[in-house]
Amino acid sequence: MDFDLNQRVDQSTQNKDSTGKYPFLSGGTFSAEDALRLNPLQLAYIGDTVWELIIRHRLIQKRFNVRHMHTLCVHFVNAASQAVFLSRLAPKLTDPEHEMIQRGRNAHARHPSPRHQQPEDYAASTAFEALIGFLYLSGQTERLSLLTGLILDEESSWQITDS
Repeated sequence: MDFDLNQRVDQSTQNKDSTGKYPFLSGGTFSAEDALRLNPLQLAYIGDTVWELIIRHRLIQKRFNVRHMHTLCVHFVNAASQAVFLSRLAPKLTDPEHEMIQRGRNAHARHPSPRHQQPEDYAASTAFEALIGFLYLSGQTERLSLLTGLILDEESSWQITDS
């Protein structure tokens, strides 16, 4: 199989918007109405990735060693932690955000929740990830930044020590 760099470059530019940027890097690839039409599990799918990227970015800023970053990342992206984060955010959410949470919580994956997670935590984490995905895809990145900042700026778990 030959690798044609020119063809690859041409194909990669198809994903750019009129400004020459990749819109998926900053979210906003869907209108809010179109993002609402997506299956909550699709929103959770992208929300999971966006959340982990936010966490990893914050960890890099704190300049922890890699082992410590991994330990903290696992802590922040697990279902139990996300369920706690969702409960902290709930009083600060708008009505449409509460609706998104409800849709995410009611979404049923075709697989059981992981053995080490409680089903209610798994449902709450799906709701949390659906909210993150919705805000990201609909371009509400300032709101996403505000909400995730509320969690991460007060989070005492940054103090987890390497064992």
